[in-house]
Amino acid sequence: MQDENKKRNEEKKKKDYYTPVTVCQIICALLLFAVYFFFIASSEGVKSEFNSYMSRELFDTADMVSALKQYLSTDGAWAVFGDSVLYTDEEETTLEEKTQTTVQNEADEDQTDAVGTTELSGTGGDDLTVYEAADNTSFAEIRTTVPAVKPVEGGRYTSYFGYRINPITDEFSFHTGLDIAAVQGSKIRAAYSGVVTKVGEDSRAGKYIFLSHDDSFVTFYCHCSEILAQEGAVIRQGETIARVGSTGWSTGPHLHFEIRKNNIRYNPIFVLENDS
Repeated sequence: MQDENKKRNEEKKKKDYYTPVTVCQIICALLLFAVYFFFIASSEGVKSEFNSYMSRELFDTADMVSALKQYLSTDGAWAVFGDSVLYTDEEETTLEEKTQTTVQNEADEDQTDAVGTTELSGTGGDDLTVYEAADNTSFAEIRTTVPAVKPVEGGRYTSYFGYRINPITDEFSFHTGLDIAAVQGSKIRAAYSGVVTKVGEDSRAGKYIFLSHDDSFVTFYCHCSEILAQEGAVIRQGETIARVGSTGWSTGPHLHFEIRKNNIRYNPIFVLENDS
């Protein structure tokens, strides 16, 4: 009799244990379903709010992060070609037309720039995609033992190194150099002594020139109206190597200036504004 009572008590305890466990599982399942259906019901609202943030101007870090997320979530039509990043043929034609329209619209302003009545505003659209920027650029500070000569005297910085909205494509991208607006035909000087390793012209960079310096250090100058130095020429620091222009993807006369170390692009402002 005692054994039977003991057995019944054990079974009762088991039932008492299973009951709260079962209730908890049911409650958890209901909560999960509720959360799931809540997100489905509110997804359109969330999506609308997200798109609203994506369309904002990049005036602060939060806006930049939002725009970066938007760009990373879309498919680009970029193709790599040598040192440049090109669009498909159809997009290239459209963008070239847009560039010409922009240049024409700013022609009067560029003319007044020459007499100093308005600010210089030329800039260019030669950027990397945000995907490529991670492997080909660096925000690390870079210094040189020899102070740099500013490539253009009296120029105005119109677009800095880093993420931006491309002035030609209106897409979020990475600007690999520093745009310095100046009067058409202004002298472009070598930032450092070196050797001209390449001179050329393409649809994006326009007329360009590469100078090689010591220790895999290279400077790049593009959108020129005229290249004065020849490949293989030994250049002294401060010597005129080209003239400011608006060739390639450009909204007005300016110089796009880059510095590269082991093929990594660095912020030119560190060497141009280094007073030490």
